[in-house]
Amino acid sequence: MWELVEDALLDSLRMVPWLLVIYALIELMEMKWGSALQRSVMRVGKAGPALGAAVGLLPQCGFSVIASSLYAKRLLTIGTLMAVYLATSDEAIPVILAHPEKIQLLWPLLASKFAVGLVAGYLIDALIPMRRQTETPSEEDASEHAEHHCHGHRHGPDCHCGPDADLQGCCNHAVASGNRTINQLLIHPLRHTGKVFVFLFLVTLLINYVIHLVGEENLGAVFYANSLIQPVIAAFIGLIPNCAASVAITEGYLQGALSFGSVIAGLSANAGVGILVLLRENERRDTLRVIGMLLAVAISAGLILQLVM
Repeated sequence: MWELVEDALLDSLRMVPWLLVIYALIELMEMKWGSALQRSVMRVGKAGPALGAAVGLLPQCGFSVIASSLYAKRLLTIGTLMAVYLATSDEAIPVILAHPEKIQLLWPLLASKFAVGLVAGYLIDALIPMRRQTETPSEEDASEHAEHHCHGHRHGPDCHCGPDADLQGCCNHAVASGNRTINQLLIHPLRHTGKVFVFLFLVTLLINYVIHLVGEENLGAVFYANSLIQPVIAAFIGLIPNCAASVAITEGYLQGALSFGSVIAGLSANAGVGILVLLRENERRDTLRVIGMLLAVAISAGLILQLVM
């Protein structure tokens, strides 16, 4: 048993330097381009689902949070929100990049996630009556919304004013771009790496233990590989609004326990912290409708890929 723990620990520790570099780069990316991309999503009009699917692919947790808040204020169409959710992969991209020998698995995953978000986003916008949506704001309206958090309040030097000024991402860090504090640039990547390391260690230990019990050749059978039930289970796991879900799904895929259809189903349903923001800020019945559609699209995409691949 101790050999299994040692193997899982060593495998996970090898990924820590990669993860730390990746999360530091993501923090810099949020600082440089985050707010500009968020404003673009607000102003893009009918191209919303396309841009939403594109920005959802970027490996940072802020866009699903921002999209949820904007949708609750009816500044995004439901199709654009769904495109962001479906394209978001939470921790999947950093986890795959931390396995340099498996980086070739990243490109079909990103292409599939973008296609699912794009098609579903436009289809949903076409099917849901426009009276259920607010018109896309003009540039002036978007700018006014981006500044309204700042009116009538005194802010310190570290305050970020914008549409995301009062929103929190993973690890309770601000999702606004602009000047970053030391905590955001240094401490947050360290904390995030530590959290993902723990999840990776636990998932790797579990898979190693299952292999020890049943043998590597039987791993797929234990996790219902190539079964139509696996994408359904993966989608429900992905719906959990915590980065542990995306870490477990991705690592299971890299270890051969999950099929490609299942990893797409699980990661498509995984909108990260955005679901929690929607539950807090949006009307409850509409939120349940969004979650139901997210789950339905994720399962459907996973089952289609399971059947054709």
